[in-house]
Amino acid sequence: MKKNISLSLIIGAAMIFGSCKKEGPNIFNMFGGLQIEFHTTDPKDVKEGEQTVHVGDQLQIDYTVTSADADMYGLVLIETGVNTGTKIAVGPTERRVKSGIQVLPAISRTGPISYRLYATDKTGTYIGDGYKEITLNVVNDFNYTTERYLYVPNATFKIDTNKTNLLSSVVSYPNVSTSLESFYSISNAATYSFAQGAANSAKIDCGVYMKVILGLTGTAPNQTLVATPHYYLYTPGVSPSPVPFPDFSFTGWTAKGTLFSANQVNTVFTAIKTGQQIADGASKVAVNLTNPELIPGGSNYFKTTDGKYGMIYAQAVGIDRLHPLYINILMKVQL
Repeated sequence: MKKNISLSLIIGAAMIFGSCKKEGPNIFNMFGGLQIEFHTTDPKDVKEGEQTVHVGDQLQIDYTVTSADADMYGLVLIETGVNTGTKIAVGPTERRVKSGIQVLPAISRTGPISYRLYATDKTGTYIGDGYKEITLNVVNDFNYTTERYLYVPNATFKIDTNKTNLLSSVVSYPNVSTSLESFYSISNAATYSFAQGAANSAKIDCGVYMKVILGLTGTAPNQTLVATPHYYLYTPGVSPSPVPFPDFSFTGWTAKGTLFSANQVNTVFTAIKTGQQIADGASKVAVNLTNPELIPGGSNYFKTTDGKYGMIYAQAVGIDRLHPLYINILMKVQL
């Protein structure tokens, strides 16, 4: 009997509390009093929904916002995923209907970019966005190649020390490899060895090599010779050859003529997100070298013979049990 009474009380309580339950606001219709129309009378106007655009396009939103339930005191155009947006003033005569044209920010990356336009009341509280969104599908305008390994062909060096004048000591490079892939083609993102190079020289844009620079440490007369490796890009086939060893002869090679900038140690490679940004950056530096230094953590701009600009980034120099001495490069180039 006890069990039946307890069960009855529970059911009764559930019915009482259930009868007092109130429905909360429905997010899908609680802002229905605000309507937005996007107009497309100008070629620069964007429409509701998705559209394909290109880097460099000049775009704008031509809008009319109507609020049936509350006065508007401001509009905000915000990009999805960004915390702050562009504020648009609403005048005293525009509290219920506001029309205007808002220029969109310059496109700073490829891929999808979405915007919403919403209204706020006197206290800055959100009162609706018409449940509408604009999505720009920005066409990619550059290629991004990662994880290419260029192997240093002259990784072994020997120093013939001149004890009378340490800085006159001679560095030589025995055991230069013709089978390691030390050359790179931008057009097909392929690497080649010197042995493969002649047959593919019309494709090859650059090679790498090491040059050991001698210096001194300490105070005379107790100074010590210090050997520091430096790494260089070069355009094969350009005469005279800059490589510091006689093992590579480029007779019969086609000199493609790709040019490079000096190393840009302050350039943030990861911040470059469009081909136009690459070209803009390259226009600010001289891109006229065939033998620049390649510094780990830095970038070099380049210009191909068909006028395309790019960046090569030396991510790391290393050696491990699977690889001889290598330079790990990443590359971005305009389409």
